[in-house]
Amino acid sequence: MVESLNALLGGAMPTSGLNFELLKASYAASGGGELHTNWAFHQFAVRERFGAPLAPSKSIPVAGQNYDIQVFACDTLCSPVGQPGGIRRLSALAPTDPLYEPLWGETYGPCGQPYQSGSPFQQFAANAHLGAPLSGVYPLAGTSYQVQVFALDTLYMGADNQIKRMSALPMPTFDNAPPELRAAFNFSTNPAPPTPATSPHLARPQSRRPRPGISRG
Repeated sequence: MVESLNALLGGAMPTSGLNFELLKASYAASGGGELHTNWAFHQFAVRERFGAPLAPSKSIPVAGQNYDIQVFACDTLCSPVGQPGGIRRLSALAPTDPLYEPLWGETYGPCGQPYQSGSPFQQFAANAHLGAPLSGVYPLAGTSYQVQVFALDTLYMGADNQIKRMSALPMPTFDNAPPELRAAFNFSTNPAPPTPATSPHLARPQSRRPRPGISRG
């Protein structure tokens, strides 16, 4: 059975056992650096179920003050250097906050794309709290759609210039899949019902008739 690490942790930071090893592995695999169970950022992220960090923690100057920051999949955290109790989250900042633009710039860092505050995709994602971007805006091959992937959803826009969420699309099924895909999986939309198995022990016994000339007496 597949289980979510967030569900296993239940918002509590593990210090040993399987949950600890899984969390440590997720930090290493995501490029977020080493897991520190005593760090305020890491404890906060586990408690709020922010997922794995996408980059190691770092310090940046903003408006004459230095801030520790770390980008997680679902949000970016910051606090004044030396004040681990003063954690703030990017998703809770107003656009007029001096930290807002610098933190979004850092949040785009892991995907290697520039932050563009005027992008309609970015504005939609910020308002919907879709977490960190995992790509820039790019054309979907063979279509007229533009796409941008975020940690919590994928956004797309067609000729109508309306941004929509992939999560709002109906789940794909083989019934509406292209014929070549159904053929590749040898799948019929109306498969014949399986032939029920017959147990030899449940077969109806044949009546035994006496052979001609043989008496039962």
